[in-house]
Amino acid sequence: MNREELTRQRRKQGEELWKQKFVDLELSEKFELISRDWSSDKGRLALIRCKSCEHEFKTWNVDAYFRGKLKSFWCPECGMRSDGTIQWTKSKVHDEVFDYYLQGHTCREISEKYGISVAQFDNERKTSGITKTAEQRKESWRASQKKAQEKSRTAQKMRARQKRIDHLDLLGFDYIGEDGKNGRVRCRKCKCEFERSLSHLRNGNVVCSECATVQKAEQEQVRKKEIQERKAKQEAERIAKNPLGLSHYQLCVQAKLDVVHICEVCGNKYTMRARMEKEGLKYCSDNGCCSKVCSKKRARRKMRTNGFPKNHLHRAHLYGCDYESGITLKSLIKRDGLRCAICGEMCDPNDHEWTDYFGPKSPTIDHIIPMSKGGGHVWDNVQVAHAICNSTKGAQCEQG
Repeated sequence: MNREELTRQRRKQGEELWKQKFVDLELSEKFELISRDWSSDKGRLALIRCKSCEHEFKTWNVDAYFRGKLKSFWCPECGMRSDGTIQWTKSKVHDEVFDYYLQGHTCREISEKYGISVAQFDNERKTSGITKTAEQRKESWRASQKKAQEKSRTAQKMRARQKRIDHLDLLGFDYIGEDGKNGRVRCRKCKCEFERSLSHLRNGNVVCSECATVQKAEQEQVRKKEIQERKAKQEAERIAKNPLGLSHYQLCVQAKLDVVHICEVCGNKYTMRARMEKEGLKYCSDNGCCSKVCSKKRARRKMRTNGFPKNHLHRAHLYGCDYESGITLKSLIKRDGLRCAICGEMCDPNDHEWTDYFGPKSPTIDHIIPMSKGGGHVWDNVQVAHAICNSTKGAQCEQG
């Protein structure tokens, strides 16, 4: 089979495929496919015969219709569409549409009444050369403005009415109707009907007077009953807590004495009553420690953490040297680290070999030139050192 016969066979299959599509899409009842013009782009130009007026015409719209790019195509002679309707420019509605337009109606009103798009009508009007006079345009504009205002007022009234209905439905009322500026509603609970203003029904707190009276009486009875029960309960609790008849101040003091606390130093639990009995105290206030021993330990530890500032100040006054406030062990470690400036080894803040808070490897503030030799308590004259190294060095100057 040569190339020409193969091309002819493919074209024949293409025409049969389109004819089958005409049958499947029920287009064969209105149009008949005569042939496809293969001289065009891949045979997309089709020769069609309209069965209504027997008019033959060529169109590209069939291929676009099959591809889904067009909703329909029509006969240019009689206006028959592929969906069974008639193109309005070829139908009897054509003259009626333009008469309706010349009576003063707008393009949008024509579109709503006859189902014609504004663009289609505008194109046909320009093609036909039909225009309104100045007076007709002015009258059409007035009519459209009046209609738009009436439509807007009607829509506003409907929205306000629906808002009243929704608001009353949430409150438990049925909307009966309205008369002028007032509206009538019915209570669903007691079936009582009453009137209120429309604005109050839409935005206010609508209350049924009958239901409000009954509810107020019930609430008053419940309130009196709750007051009596609360008073009886308070009296029973007072008798149970205070069988000896102590005063309110005495009860508060007794309650504070029995509160369980945790010691900040040793972590043991204690009460102020137990501490007072153990130490033989008549009056005592809670300071966070279970005994005087723990209080002293905490005070000593706090002084150790802050670097004994009063001790350094006292020595600075004693030896007549310079003193800078703010020099603490914590700030000095932050500046120099935990390495001992005398022996070069690391300090251990958790060394408690000597006491609960102090050991030979603990960090201390060492003065490069001792304060007794004229060295001041200033940043340039302080360094971190082991407690044992600082103690061994004593009042000697550091060898350079």
